[in-house]
Amino acid sequence: MNATGAPRGPAREATRADRLLAALGGLVAAYVPLAVADLAASRVRPGASPVVAVGSAVVDRTPAVLKDRAIRVFGENDKAVLQLGILLLLALFAVGTGLLALRHRVLGAAAVGAFGLLGALAAVTRPDSDSASMPSPPSPGRPWS
Repeated sequence: MNATGAPRGPAREATRADRLLAALGGLVAAYVPLAVADLAASRVRPGASPVVAVGSAVVDRTPAVLKDRAIRVFGENDKAVLQLGILLLLALFAVGTGLLALRHRVLGAAAVGAFGLLGALAAVTRPDSDSASMPSPPSPGRPWS
């Protein structure tokens, strides 16, 4: 039944345009909050940027042999390649989440929330993190503290 009480018709199959918009929606849902978090981190502590924090967490958990190989292969660009890889994986996850949300909105929303929490967790669990010194969010009439 729909909001008017009339029975729902059969669900239509998602078109190519529906899938394209869902994938685009997933990208927007992932990258807009990432941009906002990055902007906020730049005001507080650039090292708290979600991409930098996740990259640092990956490096901390990577065996030394792989780290040394990455430095040999990529040279001074190793961090840039790592961050690009993180952004590409995020894009794949975002497109997949958008397509999932096309059929299961609650699961799509849960996936976005879980991924955001993962990034936040990576930022606050860094050894150099001082989450107690993070400013409280602004409220009406009160700017960032």
